[in-house]
Amino acid sequence: MEINSILETPRRRFEKRYTLNVDETPVPFSIDSGSTWELQGAKSVPVKTPRSGWDKRKATLILYIFGDGICRLQPTLIFHGESGEKSRISKAEQHLYAPGIKVIYNTHAYNNEELFKLWVEEDLPTVKAETRDFLLVMDAVAFHLSPPVKDAVCKQNITTALVPVGCTGMLQPLDTAVNKLIKDWIRELILDYELEQERKGKTRWSVSDRRIMTTWVIARAFERLKTKKDLIEKAFLDVGITVRPDGSQDNLIRIKGIDEIDFTGWETASEITIKSEELVSRLCDEEELSFGPEDELDEDILIYSLKKMTIPQLKQLASRNSLTVKGRKDDIVEQLQQYYAKERSQNDCITVQIDVEEDVFTVD
Repeated sequence: MEINSILETPRRRFEKRYTLNVDETPVPFSIDSGSTWELQGAKSVPVKTPRSGWDKRKATLILYIFGDGICRLQPTLIFHGESGEKSRISKAEQHLYAPGIKVIYNTHAYNNEELFKLWVEEDLPTVKAETRDFLLVMDAVAFHLSPPVKDAVCKQNITTALVPVGCTGMLQPLDTAVNKLIKDWIRELILDYELEQERKGKTRWSVSDRRIMTTWVIARAFERLKTKKDLIEKAFLDVGITVRPDGSQDNLIRIKGIDEIDFTGWETASEITIKSEELVSRLCDEEELSFGPEDELDEDILIYSLKKMTIPQLKQLASRNSLTVKGRKDDIVEQLQQYYAKERSQNDCITVQIDVEEDVFTVD
């Protein structure tokens, strides 16, 4: 390329190293390997199953990836427990956790407004140059856009890019290229860790043991992720976040489900705004709950959706499925939950679509 053409190329406002994507995903304390084996002709096949409830007990993993593929921020794990100086768990276990993993605690083991605001104020400045424009890419979960968080982001002079509702699987780098890979590694590393401990004679697992294990599993998975610089960098290019502003890299954009993309007229397109009622709920974003069997994922979303419905809507849905409509709201929700669980067990695939706003309830 000639020097003149280089000089005429529009300057990239957000450099790749100052373009960050953040996302949360649940991590279970134990998993089922999904398969087992035995010699051909065996009358029975022994199956090892985890302690009841381990697969339901989760921590939340927060990952941070940058447009240039270099991992500059350590992962964060959120466990259930008391936070701050009151945390007895931290005092008893912190020295046993894997190094390089940030561990925090709260009542529900979920990220929330308070934790995210603290991250913006304390952690984000460590990777943000004061004189540079910084782009923070994230989904439209409600606490990302609360007034206190908006204020903290504004004070840091950070520009935010929100992934539209229902589009995280197509437009968010963590969801398009990283999360599935991380979850596959976690599944593998949990099994490796359990076998390693069993060889040392371990037969019983406490909640504390599982928390400690989770930190080491995430640390090992993160070490693998750091070797995937090219994959991460490509993920940002694929969804168009880090392409050059002169259009010379538009051909590199690869969005799942879209074969041809026409950028004609983008200069005059009106600005897209996201209304508050369109904000994605924590339990409505499939990518945030996609770890583990799909049955578990569907159940989480179903329970949340049912609880968001009004009593008349619940009674209407119950009546359509020949269920009793008497009792409290929780009773009707439990009935419907059990009904759909039974339907799922009898069918290879069951889809429950609940549109609360339009009162549309369908089961396929």
